[in-house]
Amino acid sequence: IRITGLRIVRLKGLPVLGYAKRLIKDASPQVRREVAIALRYEGSAEADALWVQLAQQAKRNDRWYLEALGIGADWYANSRFKAWKAAVGDNWNDPIGRNIVWRSRSSAALPYLGELITGSKTLAASKRYFRAMDFHNVPSKNRILLPLLDLPQAKSSEFQFYVLSHMDGKVVQKNRKSRKVLNQVLDSLKGDDMYFYLVSRLDLSNQA
Repeated sequence: IRITGLRIVRLKGLPVLGYAKRLIKDASPQVRREVAIALRYEGSAEADALWVQLAQQAKRNDRWYLEALGIGADWYANSRFKAWKAAVGDNWNDPIGRNIVWRSRSSAALPYLGELITGSKTLAASKRYFRAMDFHNVPSKNRILLPLLDLPQAKSSEFQFYVLSHMDGKVVQKNRKSRKVLNQVLDSLKGDDMYFYLVSRLDLSNQA
């Protein structure tokens, strides 16, 4: 009933924030998910603060709740992420914080994705953070990815593949180190699906 009430508020164009504040600590995660979605087009500092309160009530394995937070933040990703980071400070790197960084579309999340990749003990653990990079089409992404080629795990051609395949092809070919690694990876992958993906992804005309 509370979910339906909030949907009516949105449908009728009534002020959302006042109703959202009344439901911000609702016992039901379903209701709080609806509140997060209702904040989608609200770009004020007050809306950011309400979103942060919802984020702080997230549970580790509630994927639906995480997606509701993402929907509620996408239009104002930078201000939402900034408000959340200010609230959690250095205590961001827990299971819930890692999920929020993974789902955020704010460019400010990129350095934290880099930290999570660096701190991952296995490539399997870091793959989700590499995939999150696909949603960030900004030049700063290359500056986060390039130093990853110096990590101990970068001795693996598969890890190198993940780093290079998420970078801009022109940047890869202009940088001496990444170009060297690229040639090594291509040699190791010839005939493999990943080879053809990398050639296509980076637009490597010299591999014709």
